[in-house]
Amino acid sequence: VFFVAALLSNKKDPFRYVSSALFSVVHVLILVLSRDLGGAGIYCMVYMFMLYIANRNLLTIAAGAVLGAGAFYVALQMFSHVKIRVQNWLNPWMDMSNTGYQITQSLFAIGTGGWEGMGLLQGDPTTIPYVNEDFVFSAIAEEFGVMFSILLIMLYLVTVLHMFRMSTRVKEYFHKLLLSGFAIALGTQVILTIGGGTRFIPLTGVTLP
Repeated sequence: VFFVAALLSNKKDPFRYVSSALFSVVHVLILVLSRDLGGAGIYCMVYMFMLYIANRNLLTIAAGAVLGAGAFYVALQMFSHVKIRVQNWLNPWMDMSNTGYQITQSLFAIGTGGWEGMGLLQGDPTTIPYVNEDFVFSAIAEEFGVMFSILLIMLYLVTVLHMFRMSTRVKEYFHKLLLSGFAIALGTQVILTIGGGTRFIPLTGVTLP
């Protein structure tokens, strides 16, 4: 975020869009080769929206959406774990004792907590594999309840909106891009994590910030 903001805010450089795009592509490729597709998705979203804020051209968002859909299709063909995650997103109960175990245990934990939760240290979040990495939200929902979880989501939303509000007030272009970039990064990470753990979207392996 710092590096892209510095590149895009340098209006004296006529090649700032090209250099920032090359930088982002290299980092995304490194993450893809490392099989960290969730991280790659966050990088792509951050760069696409920071570029839009820099040039104010809606074609940037349209092009990003098309490229994102194409990248998802390619990932679906190339990586077996992506296929498994999409299958488990569509029907986790089909193989709930094996490949669907993570997401089903996550849903069970959220359901067990109910509206008010089981209480601090009264749940059993360790039944969810990688709970401390991919399913922090599910553990929170089990022990503190759905109502608390909704308030947590609202807190994230207010934080992101406040960061965007700050970005409209600062005068220096670099700081404007910086605040916007961090807001997009935080919002994207929250959506991927909570969405994956609650089965709104396929799992991405992203941790809740």
